[in-house]
Amino acid sequence: MKKLVLLAAIAAASMSAQAYDVFIIGECNSWTLGDANYKMTDKGDGIFEWEGETLKSGFKFNDGTWDNNVFEGTEVVANIGSNGDPIELDTPYYATADGASGNIGFEGFTEVKNAKVVLDMNELTVTITGSAAGEPGWFLCGDFNNWANGDEAARLTAVEGKENVFEIKGVKFTLPVDENDAPKAEGTYKVAWTGWSIEYGAYAAPAEGEEAAGVTETLSASNLTANLVQGGNNAPYTVEGTFDVEVTITPSEEELVPGTCVIILTAAGSDAVEGIEAENAPVYYYNMQGVRVDNPTNGIYVKVVGEKAAKVLFNN
Repeated sequence: MKKLVLLAAIAAASMSAQAYDVFIIGECNSWTLGDANYKMTDKGDGIFEWEGETLKSGFKFNDGTWDNNVFEGTEVVANIGSNGDPIELDTPYYATADGASGNIGFEGFTEVKNAKVVLDMNELTVTITGSAAGEPGWFLCGDFNNWANGDEAARLTAVEGKENVFEIKGVKFTLPVDENDAPKAEGTYKVAWTGWSIEYGAYAAPAEGEEAAGVTETLSASNLTANLVQGGNNAPYTVEGTFDVEVTITPSEEELVPGTCVIILTAAGSDAVEGIEAENAPVYYYNMQGVRVDNPTNGIYVKVVGEKAAKVLFNN
């Protein structure tokens, strides 16, 4: 019996001594896998630490891969993330470890200055100390800006006098490239709150026998308006160019019903669609909910011609 206990103790000691790497990955390093600057220091006994100038909202921990395998020598899945709540400074946060865990985010601020992060792999807790900074808000994130949630260049600002309407000027939509640096046919984007605690994206395909909750159209040269839904997948775009963006967010008043969002692109700097070179380009009209209208009547609509769009008033 003593021999068996001794062998078990040796095996346990061998497992606990097994070395493995832990990395922080997130908005702070543009989601770069295995970033040496965000590699945590193994302090022993399952405690890992990292100190840096800035930690941005929206991050998680892995082993330098997205394989979601366990950390070598442990039973912890190598994808440690949110438990569904925001993390508070100076307070142990009980994280989750599974392939579907979300990003850990802050509430009321966008980043921590002079941050120290302690990850306890035994209790699976995260503790952050430092100084809270930055104003939370809505951001337009996608392949065109490396999904930079929290980057001031991607921040949507409230439109004065319009409730739940936000805008951002001069967004350069570009298509992502493949491993050979050739442009792909399609990119994706979302409208999201700081730290990804709320996201608006594409309507999911309905289950068999169910009706679609809505339609998410691809932002393209012939369609510069799209409908989004809270909690949706990444939304598609094929358009390229520089655009002014207006977003109308309609939060849901019912807890179990997701909110919606309408995004409208307008060629940057243009207030009208006159003077378009493509004289034979098709003309489309959309109402302010993003629904295409064949015969607009009284009201304000978005007129799309080619790659340009502008609001127009019909007063029949």
